[in-house]
Amino acid sequence: MRQRDTERHLSIGAAIERAAAELPDGYDLMIEIEKDAGTVTLLIPPIGDDENGQALHDWDGDHFGYQINKAIDHAIEHHKTPNDLAKPPGAALCDRSARLTGWAAYRQSRLLKG
Repeated sequence: MRQRDTERHLSIGAAIERAAAELPDGYDLMIEIEKDAGTVTLLIPPIGDDENGQALHDWDGDHFGYQINKAIDHAIEHHKTPNDLAKPPGAALCDRSARLTGWAAYRQSRLLKG
């Protein structure tokens, strides 16, 4: 295996371990992988009864470890100031956001997919 691939693989593992340690309570990070492609999706919980949860994806970055870290950084910032951040530059808001009552169902459907 080439040195560059090894470094990239190590960065992915380190990013996953960082997510487990630093992701705020209630925030979920989903990593979906298929041949030649992958998606990092950050699920942000609803703040109150009147707010939808959010699912953000399409993080800018040329490798997976970087995208995972960008999602973690956004979750931490959003958790600090939830009303000031709608979405980060380079992240697309999924149209599958759900109301509070459907948020758990949305998360469950995403976990069962595949």
